[in-house]
Amino acid sequence: MKIAVTEQQLDASGGSVLHLRCGYFFTNLLWDLPSLREGVLRTPWPLRHQLSWVDPRDIGEIAAARLLNTDWSGRHAQAVHGPADLSFAQVAEILTQVLDRPIRAEAISAGQLRASLRAVGMGELQIEGIVGMSSGMTHNFVAENKRGVLTTTPTPLAAWAYTNLIPAI
Repeated sequence: MKIAVTEQQLDASGGSVLHLRCGYFFTNLLWDLPSLREGVLRTPWPLRHQLSWVDPRDIGEIAAARLLNTDWSGRHAQAVHGPADLSFAQVAEILTQVLDRPIRAEAISAGQLRASLRAVGMGELQIEGIVGMSSGMTHNFVAENKRGVLTTTPTPLAAWAYTNLIPAI
């Protein structure tokens, strides 16, 4: 696995470092509120491509637990998977149930993704980073840590959506 420059710099600091390698954040759905209100979940990924979806609050709880535990040192990397890998088609099905309105997944091109990110005010470097990540995670991506007891978090998408999306929509 290629290690990011930021991770290399942190590793070189001499301090104890924990790199959390997280799945696709549930909160990314909040960027799509206008389209979700229209009943569409847009994505640059193939509709059946599965990603590890995770609640950022669960990530925070793992980080806090590790920071409060003084029994570790050195360099560690830990995956943070949500409870299930989901495709955007599956996410649309879950959101249909939770929001009690039809939501359909729709694939968009990299150009459409760039335009939508520009529309919310992102800079070109941020945009290209997101487009590159979207493309890179589609082609033969394998998570460094497999799903297991230590890498799987508890919050399902439906519970998060009920608490966070219903009030927002």
